[in-house]
Amino acid sequence: MGVGVAAGAVATAPEADELVRLQATLSSAQVVRVTGSFGTQRLRDVRLDSTGVISARWGPGAPPRAALFVGQDVAPPPRPRPMAWDEISRIETGRTQVGRTARNTAIVGALLGAAVWLTIPTGDDGGAGPASVVIGVPAASGFLLGALLGARSYEWSPVYPRGTLTAR
Repeated sequence: MGVGVAAGAVATAPEADELVRLQATLSSAQVVRVTGSFGTQRLRDVRLDSTGVISARWGPGAPPRAALFVGQDVAPPPRPRPMAWDEISRIETGRTQVGRTARNTAIVGALLGAAVWLTIPTGDDGGAGPASVVIGVPAASGFLLGALLGARSYEWSPVYPRGTLTAR
């Protein structure tokens, strides 16, 4: 499956079949997080070969350009540097949490709206008021807030933890 690495040993590239599996996994990922001696990098459009990992674009949080409006003479952001296999300790794929976070914050908004609807008179006649508005507006607001927050939150899954691969 791959090459095991002892402490202090120089890492070698994964074998060809492992590289193919990793490339297939990374090609469908929303974002890839690579950790190693260089720190942690979030990348998109990741490519692998026997020398290491390269990407054409930085991942989320990196500016795609210098400003909203740029002149033709402004250089684009630098391309991420190649990372050799002996520098890499972990590769993870990330998926956003938009759906889960939006659902959960909509539920919280609906519960808060229901609490207000049941306890505070909001109607013109001193009654409970329209449930669709008193409960629906906080639920919809919670959903939108959750979608915004969830788009910035990732669930990470390791695909290459170098230290756990075993030698053949």
